[in-house]
Amino acid sequence: MIQSVKVLDTKTRTINYDKNGNEGDSRDSFSLTGASKDLQNVSIGVMVNYRLDPQKAENIYNQYKTNYNFESNVIEPIIRETVKSVSAQYTAEELVTKRLEYSDKVSALLTERFLAKDSVLDRFSITNFEFSKAFSQAIEAKVTAVQNAEASKNKLEQVKYEAQQTIEKAKADAEAIRIQAQAINSQGGADYVQLQAIKVWKGDVPMYMMSGSVVPFINLK
Repeated sequence: MIQSVKVLDTKTRTINYDKNGNEGDSRDSFSLTGASKDLQNVSIGVMVNYRLDPQKAENIYNQYKTNYNFESNVIEPIIRETVKSVSAQYTAEELVTKRLEYSDKVSALLTERFLAKDSVLDRFSITNFEFSKAFSQAIEAKVTAVQNAEASKNKLEQVKYEAQQTIEKAKADAEAIRIQAQAINSQGGADYVQLQAIKVWKGDVPMYMMSGSVVPFINLK
């Protein structure tokens, strides 16, 4: 004879550790506070979706009676311990720059540990990293310094480029003058210059200074 029915929820449940967020359909908890490899305090916001293994529901009921007891005594401690222990393997800066790697490593460990406790991890995600104000300012200053250095480098390269362009133009101008002078000499030198002057002569007699005397620009002899 059946005296009563005991129910355990095997649908996907959500645990949200993020004091700045409102994601999830279950109760929210404060974000997890851990220490990085370089001993920086960091608050880590995470969201976990998991479900009970229906085939193991009887075992879970026999030990914990309710979903709440199982979640509070098994699932949440696993999440807290795993998130904090893995964060200690990374520097504070690496937690940001290697966020995906960190998330994947935590996810793999949670999958393994949940299975050992008759449950299944559906999804794990990092929702937020929050560092101390001093550390955040230091990171911001470092990023700004890198950006400024890169801008200065680009400016220097631009100056070098423009200088090189000026040099190349001067070389080209000098080469043009050399070729022109060579052409003039090949055409008779001074006589060629006189001929070119006569071609543009308008009838007046242009003068120029030579050895303190004013002489005609064109030899009229």
